Amino acid sequence: MDILPSRFYSVVEDQDDPKYLIVRARVAGDMQQTWPEAQVTETPNSGYRYRAHIRRDAVGRAIAEAVTDIDYIKLQEQYRG
Repeated sequence: MDILPSRFYSVVEDQDDPKYLIVRARVAGDMQQTWPEAQVTETPNSGYRYRAHIRRDAVGRAIAEAVTDIDYIKLQEQYRG
């Protein structure tokens, strides 16, 4: 399921603070579209080049909102111009 259309994230728990998640992305700007306040760092030699520590509740709200906003019956229709 593509929950946040045209954006792909990897999300894991921050082992130092469970109130936060580490959100990782491969494309510059993706996280800022979803979480404008995120302080994104670049790790050029990593599979996911961009990462940010984002509060768990903020990640949950973004995913819940994206699921609520689904208005297509086939994923391919979402990407047709």
